[in-house]
Amino acid sequence: MGCILDLSDLAEEPGERLGTDLVSYGAELRKNNSFLVILATPADWYGHWAEPTLPCTVRLESPDARALVTAEFRANYRGDRVTWLDRPEFAGIWKANPSARAAWRLADRLLRASGPEQIQAILDEFGDWHREVEKLLSRNRETGTTRNCCPLGSRSGPAPCCTEDSAGPSSRQPMTS
Repeated sequence: MGCILDLSDLAEEPGERLGTDLVSYGAELRKNNSFLVILATPADWYGHWAEPTLPCTVRLESPDARALVTAEFRANYRGDRVTWLDRPEFAGIWKANPSARAAWRLADRLLRASGPEQIQAILDEFGDWHREVEKLLSRNRETGTTRNCCPLGSRSGPAPCCTEDSAGPSSRQPMTS
């Protein structure tokens, strides 16, 4: 039996002792024929707090995005959609080899599609990184609310442009005073 701790989306830098405490906890688990696996991204797993874990850290590269999408199709009994991935519209995505998280998001959207006629709309949405950045930047992690913000690059001047909304972004209109 083992434990998995997912630290792949850290909201803030961990405390000083986290690395030392994790190594100690892992050693205790090993005494009981168990183990601890920590999932983290290289962008999050660095610094003085992570140094004590370096001797037992195994670095794995993100798997191939196309292989992940193919595996998701087959795992969801939609192997018939694998041929969609050969379409020219996907060439840029496979060349960029997005992260595993992004590949899963693409697979999820393609699995929910009613048919191949929706592929272009899904790819347009998937490639709209401006929307994704806006969504990430507007989320308040403490309250779970989102801020309704003007689209990136559409606001000139120093006036605020965002309002809090617990229901999520519903308006893209600038605040007026």
